[in-house]
Amino acid sequence: MIKNRDLIYDKLLKLGLNPGKGWTPVFSENEFARKKWKLDKTKNAERYSKELLAISLDEITTKNMIKIVKFVDSNIS
Repeated sequence: MIKNRDLIYDKLLKLGLNPGKGWTPVFSENEFARKKWKLDKTKNAERYSKELLAISLDEITTKNMIKIVKFVDSNIS
């Protein structure tokens, strides 16, 4: 397990990512997420499959942790 799991999880949710299926973009009113992932107000998640962050926080590796922290830090101030 990672030490800051809850913090990383919260940041991912703020980015508009959903842990349900490989961190698919959430189809919500989150303006940042809608702009970042070019989302419509539809629920056609498969259309965005190439944009997924396929990272499980329960089985996270050092390499994945570096990737996700870099992504989160570049998108959340």
